[in-house]
Amino acid sequence: MIRRVQTLPPEVLRIADWGGEAGRRWVAGLPERLALLSDAWELTLGVPFTDGYCSYTTPATRDGGSPAVLKVPFVDEENYAEARALQTYDGDGAVRLLAYHADTGAMLLERAEPGSSLKAYPDRIKAVEIACALLTRLRRPLTPPAGQIAQIPDPPNGTEMAAGIAATLRGARPGALPVELLASAIGWADRLASAPAGPELLVNRDAHLDNIRAARREPWLLIDPKPLVGEAALDGGWLLLDLLTDGPTRTLADEWAPRVAAGLALEETRVRGWSLIRAMENAAFEVAGGNDPSEDLAFADAVARQ
Repeated sequence: MIRRVQTLPPEVLRIADWGGEAGRRWVAGLPERLALLSDAWELTLGVPFTDGYCSYTTPATRDGGSPAVLKVPFVDEENYAEARALQTYDGDGAVRLLAYHADTGAMLLERAEPGSSLKAYPDRIKAVEIACALLTRLRRPLTPPAGQIAQIPDPPNGTEMAAGIAATLRGARPGALPVELLASAIGWADRLASAPAGPELLVNRDAHLDNIRAARREPWLLIDPKPLVGEAALDGGWLLLDLLTDGPTRTLADEWAPRVAAGLALEETRVRGWSLIRAMENAAFEVAGGNDPSEDLAFADAVARQ
């Protein structure tokens, strides 16, 4: 019931490159999965979105004429529990999960319309206030899985993530990363792994302005959660890095870090700590791949307190 020849966007085709053999199999089998899902859910698919890198996402129309979004992910360690998070939110501040296909990990989602990104909001300070209010509202305990969602394991744990980053940084090639930044990041990763602040709640490792979209049911809705169970400062860590993409400088970090912390009712030092270890993890990844880590190191240096 596709009723349209589906062209795979370049971003989706690149999964075959960075995803290795699994990525190549996923891309090759995507047309068959789209046909299967279109028939199973009686969908007419539109022109796919081109701003995703780990999934094929396209507007769809259900048999009764109602709008939706079909999302077929290349399932990895970050997104495998996305449906579980959306089930827990149950439409409260996030797009609704309309259906889930356990065999493929595909999701049929509420379409956020008009769908404009909070990143395009003309007042950046107000946009950050909106984002912080929404992220604060979305914090909650993870609900028990039900139905097909019962097959999804719990999301990763934030303390385990921090411990993994500490191990990654300790294993970085000697001399490849600045000594002071590396020592600071390892110290913070150890601290965040051993002593989380507050209860472990459903949070997002990929919280940023572009994942909050304008909608009619609510003014703004979260899309594309990358869930973890961990402390609330995890949300703020990635949001702060996102706010430095215009130029990762200490001046800009000193402007945004206290705003993010205050908006999320968190300690600024912990927000910076999560930002630092995430940036250094990315830098270590680039080093391991033989690439230049300077861009990620600039982010790390901007958020680090000297």
